[in-house]
Amino acid sequence: MRATSLTKAHVLHDTNKFRGAPSRALADAGEAYAHTGAQLASHYQRTTQQKLATVLSEGSHKQKPRRISSVQEAMDAARYNSAQARVQREVYNAVLDITTPQPGESLLDWGANTGALGFSAIERGEDSFVYIPVDGSPEAIAQIKNNLNEQFTGEVLPLVHTNPLDLKPGSVDHVIALGSITHWALDIPDVQAKVEALIENFAKASRKTAVISLYPMRRFNTTALSWGILAGLSTYTEVMNGTSVDPSSSALLGLSLTAMLFANPSSRRTLLNNLPTPIATAGRALATRFSTEFDPVGNWIHEIDTPALLASLRRKGYNVELISVDKGPEAKKGAIPHGPWDLIVIRQSQARP
Repeated sequence: MRATSLTKAHVLHDTNKFRGAPSRALADAGEAYAHTGAQLASHYQRTTQQKLATVLSEGSHKQKPRRISSVQEAMDAARYNSAQARVQREVYNAVLDITTPQPGESLLDWGANTGALGFSAIERGEDSFVYIPVDGSPEAIAQIKNNLNEQFTGEVLPLVHTNPLDLKPGSVDHVIALGSITHWALDIPDVQAKVEALIENFAKASRKTAVISLYPMRRFNTTALSWGILAGLSTYTEVMNGTSVDPSSSALLGLSLTAMLFANPSSRRTLLNNLPTPIATAGRALATRFSTEFDPVGNWIHEIDTPALLASLRRKGYNVELISVDKGPEAKKGAIPHGPWDLIVIRQSQARP
């Protein structure tokens, strides 16, 4: 361990003394993310407590929820389904392989949720670093502090925070943001540019490595798209028949087309992210009535054009790498497809300040 431990002041700016005004793009990105991040934190604060009470109490509601003690329990508390949990484990291992945090080095986990990355480091026997889990949910942070302190070899410094602009440049060795900056409200314009601005902000906060995971843009499912096109053509044909149109048949075909588009995660997100906000909101509210898969927070996930992002960061002089996780055939299994994930890796050895 280092002789001097990190503190909250070492990592975060004192906002009263903050002198460097961020760029307009970064300020917009920080404001938009902080707003959505606060709602996301509130959501996880509720769901984590519910899951701890129902899953980790060993079946008895009279018992107090036992402490999380493993990666699996941390993911259970975060309400990951089996497909998500499998991909998350791959992501945690990839992140630790990339950063290889050494004893005494600091690793900031932005959007740490239940601290599963910390437990992954424990399982690998690589937990001698200073772990700084950051989340907007006080409940999640309290759980991390209680659960990790007894097991983690290094130092655990949990922080409650939602504004990434408060991170001091060069304050930690490694910055990790796993999925947290994929969540944006539907009415936020130009999410791609805002994500890029925040990634640069995270890169500046790190002395060695920044790793950010994103949902890349996915192709439409071929089967769903084919059926959707067929239903659309059939509807068009019925309408063009004029007076001979069968209203019930047209309505059925129209509903089939809508169902096909909303059943596929890629097309659903594309529609919800690009439709006018009132229509998207109404569609989301209607879908939520009929399916538990439409999480009011989770569906704020925006898919990012990761190759374009990579090229833009390289033009700015960053030593950046794109690593894709979980693109195998098994990733397509399960009721709720999750991923593939793309990891944007920025190494500071050759990055422009």
